[in-house]
Amino acid sequence: MPETTKSPGRRTVASSVARSAATAGGAKVLGVEVSQEVAERATSSPRRVGEGTRIDGIFRVTEIASEGDGLFSMQLESDGADRPVTADARSIFLPDEQIELLFRSLRNGQPVRLSVNAWKRRGRVVEAEVVRVDAISLPPPPAQQ
Repeated sequence: MPETTKSPGRRTVASSVARSAATAGGAKVLGVEVSQEVAERATSSPRRVGEGTRIDGIFRVTEIASEGDGLFSMQLESDGADRPVTADARSIFLPDEQIELLFRSLRNGQPVRLSVNAWKRRGRVVEAEVVRVDAISLPPPPAQQ
């Protein structure tokens, strides 16, 4: 079963920027004008329920779909987990060798060790992003006589 730990998300930063824009009467964020009205609406909207977490463990990749521009969406299965996890991997964040390990796991069913940032709601992972992929050294099969 993968281990999980809580981690702060980038949503905290986004909320701080929106609150600042609401207080200041508007702002320009990354070249985009955010009016005071939009900022107030964003900060007064009900927060989405959930928590950021890390899911680190050994997974098998059972499906990969290319979404374009180096974005891959995949199904991950783990022993002891009750359901597969859908996660994204981005080639701008992962070295080519790590992307290749994901595809190799898909082709030959060999598990990989993954570090995954996830967002959980009501105990279920609703968003996940692969942040590291490591190969696993499996012991050689026993010799047959």
